[in-house]
Amino acid sequence: MSKISRILVLDGNERSALAITRCLGQHGLHPIVGAETDASLAGASRFCSNQVRYTSPYQAPLAFVDDLQRIVTEYAIEFILPATDVTSLLAARHQEKWPNAKLPIARYEQLDLLSNKYALFKLAKAEGVPIPETHYIDNEAQALDLADTLTYPAVLKPFRSRILREDDWLVTSVRVASDAIAYRQLIASHPEYQAYPFLVQQFIPGKGTGYFVLYDHDELISDFCHLRLREKPPSGGVSVLCESSPVDAQLREYSQRIFRHTGWHGVAMVEFKVGDDGIPYLMEINTRFWGSLQLAIDAGLEFPYMLYQMTIGEKLHPPPYKQGIRLRWLLGDLDRLYIVLKSTDYSLDNKFQQALSFLNFFSTNTHYEINRLRDIKPFFYELRKYIREIVS
Repeated sequence: MSKISRILVLDGNERSALAITRCLGQHGLHPIVGAETDASLAGASRFCSNQVRYTSPYQAPLAFVDDLQRIVTEYAIEFILPATDVTSLLAARHQEKWPNAKLPIARYEQLDLLSNKYALFKLAKAEGVPIPETHYIDNEAQALDLADTLTYPAVLKPFRSRILREDDWLVTSVRVASDAIAYRQLIASHPEYQAYPFLVQQFIPGKGTGYFVLYDHDELISDFCHLRLREKPPSGGVSVLCESSPVDAQLREYSQRIFRHTGWHGVAMVEFKVGDDGIPYLMEINTRFWGSLQLAIDAGLEFPYMLYQMTIGEKLHPPPYKQGIRLRWLLGDLDRLYIVLKSTDYSLDNKFQQALSFLNFFSTNTHYEINRLRDIKPFFYELRKYIREIVS
């Protein structure tokens, strides 16, 4: 297949979209960046050739699809790269609307299966992948009947992170109930536990770890692991400081069981939590590029460009990646420090130590995710937005 030059990167305000744009740009491919705003984080990059705006896929999915069809036609787009679950699902579901544009992701049915936690955990158990003790809830009455029999804390996990209704999304969250009273209150106050199936799972204390993959129609092309060193919020969430680490053979094996079953194609991120018993328990699978994508690129695995090469038929020979490389999201790390300093859960000495750690800007193996001298405008864009949010 010949070289593709008309590339559209979606979700321009995502950090992963910036990583995609920079990665492709450094190989002479300057994509168009789409977002639901006139300007965007990835659109500020010097590697972006043009910016386009579309209707929010979160607020009006059908209007977004119409806008995407218009953009693909107007700019003769040959290659579409979504950066979120929402745009991936919508682009795959309506792929017939842009038949001449390559969409290097799994089929809609595959995306739908793995993003449906109800179906995912049943599949994982059938494939022998460890999962927390799980109750599959079909209705509110069934959930309430369990209240006095559960071991607490208990995790309430909606069957999807976002549930597509007629022409909008219901945004959901995983929540932890400390006791039966809190459990009943959560069910009563959130529609995702009343009108849709969900899971009630055993709470697994332990360390979260991510495993990242690139597949070419059921063949594993490359994989990557990192350690989360600091997260926002500190109790667990988005990584603000992470470090490349060796791939764990057990995580690879468990993940492959699921991906082989689905005949996976494209990228994905598998979240595990290693319990106190040393067992890695499946938490979820994200069927998209991950937030810390830039770390894998800095370590030597250029996943966006490999996906491009794979799509145009080039033979891939991924190199071994560098371990011990760190990636820091500076403003995310600042948010995290603020949470620590205002919390009563940390001693004064601990807060002082964490502040000193934050002020360490000169580690030789640490790369900064957004603020890069060769492409500094995205950082100024992010900083202006950050200050506006503080002021407002």
